[in-house]
Amino acid sequence: RGGAVVAVRLPANNLQGIIPSSFASQLPLLEHLDLSSNRLQGTLPDDMRALPLLVQLKLSRNRLHGALPDFSGAHFLAEIDLSENQFNGVFKLSYLPQRIVQNRVVIVCSYFSVSGNGLQELQTGTFSSIIDFTNSSLMLLDLSNNFFSGDLPQQLFEIPSLRYLSLRNNLFSGSLPDLAEVNSLRRLDLSKNLFYGDLPSSFKNLWPPQGS
Repeated sequence: RGGAVVAVRLPANNLQGIIPSSFASQLPLLEHLDLSSNRLQGTLPDDMRALPLLVQLKLSRNRLHGALPDFSGAHFLAEIDLSENQFNGVFKLSYLPQRIVQNRVVIVCSYFSVSGNGLQELQTGTFSSIIDFTNSSLMLLDLSNNFFSGDLPQQLFEIPSLRYLSLRNNLFSGSLPDLAEVNSLRRLDLSKNLFYGDLPSSFKNLWPPQGS
């Protein structure tokens, strides 16, 4: 686009150090950024998540740390992979990239992974009351291999577009969720948590009828 850089792909190298705070200002038209499988450290610069045209952000398998960024203002960011870093603290569903469409807030991100970090608290808040899930795009949500604990939020199962949900290897406890209204999931991984009690009858919805 007029000689401007729109994609930077440098995965699986030996890059180290921090991501410069001036990175975003120097590449204002960036759409794709892949720095995965390097040795980058430090926190994610605030202005990077506000790149106006960014569609794909892949920073997995580095040593990035600090609080998980809020991507709600990244209106075109469809793919975020921050897995296998050292982010800690809170993850809020409201951090997912959003956009207002016909006066309704929709999730524009289709792929979001923070697997293999040190996240400890999952907050849903009033998220489900302000989001138009019918027109949202989220298909994969991977929160596995963290330290989330407590009851499993029912809001995670109220996203019709969601096909893959992994909460594997956390510290969730209590009874398993009611999946009576869930028919969109194709893969659900709740293994290696602390659930107990009876298997809900609604889990039969996860198996297709015989003969189909």
